Amino acid sequence: MLNIQSRRNPVAILIGALFTLALALGMVTLPSGPAHAAEMTENAGDFRYRFDPTAPEAGAVVDYYYGQRAVDVVIPAEVQLRGKNYAVTGIGKDAFFYAPITAITIPDGVTFIGERAFGNTGFAEVVIPDSVTSIGDSAFAESKLETMTWPKNVTVIGDETFSRSPLRSIDIPEGVTSIGDAAFSSTKLTTVKLPSSLTSMGTRAFAYTLLTSVELSPNLTAIANQAFSQAPLESVVIPEGVTSIGTMAFFQSKYQGSISGTPTGLQSVTLPSTLTHLGDDSLLGGRLTAIDFPAGLVYIGSGALNGNQLQDVTIPASVTVIGSGAFTENPSLAGITLEGDAPEIAQAGRGESFPSDTATLHFLCVYDNYNKAEWQGYDLSSECEVTFDYQYDGKVSTVVTDYRHLLERV
Repeated sequence: MLNIQSRRNPVAILIGALFTLALALGMVTLPSGPAHAAEMTENAGDFRYRFDPTAPEAGAVVDYYYGQRAVDVVIPAEVQLRGKNYAVTGIGKDAFFYAPITAITIPDGVTFIGERAFGNTGFAEVVIPDSVTSIGDSAFAESKLETMTWPKNVTVIGDETFSRSPLRSIDIPEGVTSIGDAAFSSTKLTTVKLPSSLTSMGTRAFAYTLLTSVELSPNLTAIANQAFSQAPLESVVIPEGVTSIGTMAFFQSKYQGSISGTPTGLQSVTLPSTLTHLGDDSLLGGRLTAIDFPAGLVYIGSGALNGNQLQDVTIPASVTVIGSGAFTENPSLAGITLEGDAPEIAQAGRGESFPSDTATLHFLCVYDNYNKAEWQGYDLSSECEVTFDYQYDGKVSTVVTDYRHLLERV
């Protein structure tokens, strides 16, 4: 028995042996009661099944796979246990975890697949029958799975379902409403289309993938933190209805391109009119040369557009906060225009919000709030311009004259 249980923890095996010995010596007794009060397990072939002997109509669940050889496995649709026939209705938690199988056939009639059921297995593809309505977290994590069609009756893709697997393609059908945390993180997906039924997507859902394109669901209301972090997306359209883009949602390491030898990072992003919150580092490290902020945007987070290639930026009047380093490390940034009154910014010389040695800041003739402490590091021109005083060597950025007066606003 120890040989066929070799994938189990040795400590657990020892505890089980001691418990069996205690039963034999009468040191431990099991509670008595009707047979239907507890499920039972029984081996048949290479499988251990869990079942209720008083309710064969409920079926049996594959609880554990004993096989030790790299083989193609076929789960039977029906199994005989204690003289009765049971339909196989489920695959339990950890049932095939680390099993050395090279292929798997799942019969129609199975309704659920438990957590980590096929984690660290060796098959490259699998067909899930439409009878399945639930798949647990990490079900295929760290497996060798490369391609799959998600079953049409499973509406939730759980946390880490495919994480750290070499998954290259997946068809996600209409009906899926939620994708969990890190569900596809560290996979080899290069493109994905999300169904219109999708309404929520978890943290790191597609982080560290090879995605170069994604089609988002029109029914999303938020892009979660790190949702596409370190994925080499080239362009993205954020659909109308999204109000928030989370921290590091589209973050790109500035070193990633130099390591791969190919420039990476967003070249184009379309923001919806519904967006109010652009999170910290959300678009950091891209290759954006321009961006159009929606009129209702309120918050631009720290480092939000750091490390891009922006040339000119207009910040709508609705913006009340611009975080530290939001626009720094944009060497081509020549001008920033504020359409409203002075927002809250990081103090000059202390992680300032704007690059202080290259850009000229233009603002409307509204002097209210420009006497805040954080604005004292900037030279406020009498011509309704703000120019950056580069305090460290006395340089002042070039003053241009395309300012606008408040009375000129339409």
